[in-house]
Formats: sequence, structure tokens, C-alpha cells
Amino acid sequence: MSKNYEIGKGIIELSEGDIVDYRADAIVCPTNPQFMVGNLGTSGAIKRAAGRGFLDEVERLSSLYKEIRLGDAYVTTAGEIPVKYIIHAVCTGWDSSQITREREGFYSDGQMIRKSTENSLKVANGLRLKSLGFSALGTGMGGVPLEEGVDIMIEEFTIHLGSPTSLKKIGLVLYGEDSYRLAQAVADKKF
Repeated sequence: MSKNYEIGKGIIELSEGDIVDYRADAIVCPTNPQFMVGNLGTSGAIKRAAGRGFLDEVERLSSLYKEIRLGDAYVTTAGEIPVKYIIHAVCTGWDSSQITREREGFYSDGQMIRKSTENSLKVANGLRLKSLGFSALGTGMGGVPLEEGVDIMIEEFTIHLGSPTSLKKIGLVLYGEDSYRLAQAVADKKF
């Protein structure tokens, strides 16, 4: 299932599926300031599909940067996933007072989603990529409602495609039909 929305010379594509199967020049992996690649959700799917070399590169990357801020974006190769790069969007924080059964202390908010989306798009443009795939950042372990996260991300996609950019397609990949339908309803209201 997918639906396209034309924005200037580019498109926003909503797609139902698994981010690791999305065909683009790069995909975005949600992360936190410690670059912990988890076993659940989008980062878990990417971790399993990308393999050991990818994890080694993430460990190397985390040791290079002493200060990783919420909202930043970093790039690595994609390991065994058939894209050129993985862009790591720092869209969740961690706080022991936020520990719940569902979230394990991770949290996000609209500003983190906005900045990490914006910076991921800037990294992709800097790499001269034509296409980029996102999952709904901050809406899983981060705890932001899906509708809110999708709304913010689509705003950022629209702003970016309205400016000079190498990107021609920005995909938002939703896992499961219910999530896809919710995201489509948000997008349909905007366009």
C-alpha cells in the first residue's frame, strides 16, 4: 500500500511496510545520544538486517563524537541493507525517571522529531541523495502519538521539498496497515 503527494518537483510517498525493504538511496534509523541500537522497533529491524559490520561502524561513530545532541543526524554505511547509507536521527532521549514497561526510559517530543527530521534531510541533501526513507520518528519507544509525529514530519518534508534540494522522493514507511491508515488520514488533511 502506498500513496504519493506531489510537492513542487518532488514527492512524499506514504508506504506500508518494513523500512529495511524500502527502496531509496538511504533510510533513517532513529537513535538516542548514546547511539544505542536497540532490538525493538525500527532500530531493531535495521540492526538485524544490516549485520555486524554496521554495528561496528555505529560503535566507531559513537566513540568519535563526544557531544551528541538531541535533534542531530549522523551517517554510516548501510551494512547488508541495499541502500547507500543509513542516517541516524537522534530523536529520543533517555531518562531513568521515564522508565515504564513500554518505553524503558526513552522519551521524545515534537521538537526532537522536528529537528532530527530537518537535520536528516540536510544530511541527505549534503550527500546529494535523490531519495530517502523514514519511519515515524519518536512515535515508538519515544512515546509521541503517531498522528502528532507524522504531522510534524510531513511539515518538515514539505518545507524541504519547497527549497532547493537534491531529494526528489521522501518516503514515510509505516509498519502495519493501521499505522499506515492513520498517517494517510493526517497527510490527506494537509494536501
